[in-house]
Amino acid sequence: MGFALEDDTVGGHIHPPDMVILHIYHLDEHTSRINQFAKALGTGIYHAGLEVYGREFCFGQTFDESSGVTENAPGAHPCHVPWKRLPLGKTHLSEDEVLMMVEQLRYDWKGKTYHLLTRNCISFADEFAILLGSNLDRVPAWVKSAQE
Repeated sequence: MGFALEDDTVGGHIHPPDMVILHIYHLDEHTSRINQFAKALGTGIYHAGLEVYGREFCFGQTFDESSGVTENAPGAHPCHVPWKRLPLGKTHLSEDEVLMMVEQLRYDWKGKTYHLLTRNCISFADEFAILLGSNLDRVPAWVKSAQE
C-alpha cells in the first residue's frame, strides 16, 4: 500500500520531508537495456538507495574497514543510472533520530561485508526501511528478485 506520487520516474517532485523514497537505478547503460525486458518477467539487476529528509543513503563495497554506507543527493548516485523512485510511506522518526540511526548503520554496515547476493544495496535499503517504521512498505519483490 504505497503512497502514490504523480509519476514514479526520477524527477523533481515535491514530497513531505518525512516521506521515505526508494530510488532504483540501473547499474549502467547496458543493464538498463537488459532490465527493460527483465522487468516484464518480474526481475532485474538494480542498485537502490533510500531517501529520507532530503538525503539518500545506500550501501556499497569497500576493501578496508570503512563504512559501506554512503550519502548522495536524492536520485543522483554518481555511478549508476537513475530510473525509478517509489514512495514507501512516511517515517515516524525525526530527522535527528534518522541521522543517529544512519551513524549506527555506518558502523554496522562495513563495506568489506558486502556480498553480491546476501548483503548489498538492496538488503540495506530493505533493512533501513524496516528501521524507519513498521508502517512503511518494503522493497518490492521485483527489485529484490535477482538476489533471492
